[in-house]
Order: sequence, then structure tokens, then C-alpha cells
Amino acid sequence: METLNPLLVVEHRLDTIETWPSYIIRFLFLNCPTRKIITTLTAFFYGNGISLSLAIKLYQICKDKYTSPAANTMSNLYLK
Repeated sequence: METLNPLLVVEHRLDTIETWPSYIIRFLFLNCPTRKIITTLTAFFYGNGISLSLAIKLYQICKDKYTSPAANTMSNLYLK
């Protein structure tokens, strides 16, 4: 079974990435993650109804080597 690209799924739910706030795009693709960046991304996804698992999958395709610590932080924030 083929899995869907998380970015395409999120874009389908929110709108194309070009319409997202520029800081979200920078945080996903350019900036090294900090707790503040992960908190901001989590708030954006949570506030827009994106599930935790989808948010983590999207983060993984954008910042693979940072996924584990970011996923832990996202999980803790989603559960608050």
C-alpha cells in the first residue's frame, strides 16, 4: 500500500504551503529546532486541526535528523 506524502495531506486540509505564515515555513525547512520553534509549530498544527501523528510525519520529511526530540516535545504539548 502506498503512503501519502504528509505535506500533500496537510496542504489538502489547510491550503497550499504558499499560504502558510512564512515563519512556519522557515521553522519547518530552515531553522534548527529549538523548544520555542517546536512549540510554535505544534500550536500551528494543533490550532488547525492537524493530528499529532500527521504533524510528526510532516516534521520528519522536513527535518529527519531532529524528529525524535521534536516528536517527544510535540507529544507532550498535544497532551497538555
